[in-house]
Amino acid sequence: MYAMILSDFFLMRNYFVKMAVGFVVLGAFVTLVAGNAPWIILFVSFILPLSWASSLLMLDARRDWEGFRLALPLTRASVMRGRYVTYALIVFGGALVGMVAYLLAWAISLGAPAASALAMRPIDFDGQILVLVVAASIAIPMATMALILPPLARFSLTRATRFIPVVPLILFAAASLLRDQLQPIYDAMAPFADDVENIMFTPTGTFIAAGAIVMIGIALYLASCFASMRIYEKREF
Repeated sequence: MYAMILSDFFLMRNYFVKMAVGFVVLGAFVTLVAGNAPWIILFVSFILPLSWASSLLMLDARRDWEGFRLALPLTRASVMRGRYVTYALIVFGGALVGMVAYLLAWAISLGAPAASALAMRPIDFDGQILVLVVAASIAIPMATMALILPPLARFSLTRATRFIPVVPLILFAAASLLRDQLQPIYDAMAPFADDVENIMFTPTGTFIAAGAIVMIGIALYLASCFASMRIYEKREF
């Protein structure tokens, strides 16, 4: 597993550095112009890991390293575990890059008032919102990869890309069909949701909510990892 992680980072380290620098500059600029925009952290942490992972998978497919890797003294389970750990580290790295971009813009707005004049509204540092956004910036990319990676473990990249775009369409169609049936449940839970929101924005509730969001994302990711290991062990090349 460690060999898999090291090989992935050795191959893609320069690409990650270039992307990280680019996203820090872009994120800081967008935050300065848009004003108080902590959601830039979520944008960066979502786009950066997916772009990095897709580039790694395309490199594998183009050079046929998947077959070469299976000829090494590595079990298929260790290969898949290593790949999942690599992607998880990139997700955390993407959230860190997004935080750096946002905090850089905030620091510039404090140190250079002339730069903050470009903003549509002032950058007001809100620690509670920042904690929740960072939690979502970890959980949402992990949940997205949890859906994408099992088909990639079952099929090659070129074959899986035929099916993966269909998944959001199926989910959207199912949500549209079930909207009327789920409306009574939503109405019944609305008061409870309001109470949860009020608790969430207390100092203690913010950290509890952030921890719950991250744990949900990690749980989905771990379940996806176990499923992918089972699928990859039975795959025929």
